[in-house]
Amino acid sequence: MALSDSSSSNTKIHQYLNQLNDLEKKAHFIAKHHLGTSYNITKSNGYIEWLKKQDQTPPPKSPS
Repeated sequence: MALSDSSSSNTKIHQYLNQLNDLEKKAHFIAKHHLGTSYNITKSNGYIEWLKKQDQTPPPKSPS
């Protein structure tokens, strides 16, 4: 993975985490603590579904 890919991935992870509601944040916290180092957010069902929705959303139009 190239450095820019990693940066882009980190940005998407932060965007995903910022949009979680309180219950989802709590579930994420529990999963991280119970699974420890084997937890990988990029393989979580919630992140994968969110990412699919983001890829389907057209980018915002820039002002002309």
